[in-house]
Amino acid sequence: MSTTVARPRPTTSARPGRRPVHHRPTLRRVSQDAGARRALVLLELSQHGPCDVPTLAERCALPAETVAAHLRDLAEAGFVVADGRRWAAVSLVERERARGLPVG
Repeated sequence: MSTTVARPRPTTSARPGRRPVHHRPTLRRVSQDAGARRALVLLELSQHGPCDVPTLAERCALPAETVAAHLRDLAEAGFVVADGRRWAAVSLVERERARGLPVG
């Protein structure tokens, strides 16, 4: 008895040099330690709600410059947003809506 496995669709665009319609922004590659710190920043922001960089840096026990750099990376990938000096985590529903996909 054999089983058929669906093959994933190729991720390349039909037209070279063009992004697919539903391009998913990605985080830049960092070392494992930096990735853990970035995850900590996102986790703290998700659990405790919007706050500014100094407060978040204190919660994470990281330098404010490190937290700010991680927040910029996370914002480029659509995981967080800034409202003035305060940063907030983006919900999965908001991310799907931003990508133009049906939610529900």
